Amino acid sequence: MRLVDLGGGTGNFTQALVDFNCLKQRPLCVDPFQEMLDRAVGHPSVDTCCRGAVEFSQEADRRYDRVLLKVCEGRFALHS
Repeated sequence: MRLVDLGGGTGNFTQALVDFNCLKQRPLCVDPFQEMLDRAVGHPSVDTCCRGAVEFSQEADRRYDRVLLKVCEGRFALHS
């Protein structure tokens, strides 16, 4: 199963899935912020991609079995 962690940030959770033998193929951690992915490089079993969710989803050459979305906080300005 090929998994993409969309908005995966530092890749910590993605690497944890690998560590618990939940994945047989290398997962891809996608995040729009390179400074987050720079920290993910320390995870030996996780590939990274610096893209926003919309941009990533429009790339026709990418195929995955599962997409992981987690809670995002602190990234959005709330306006009333």
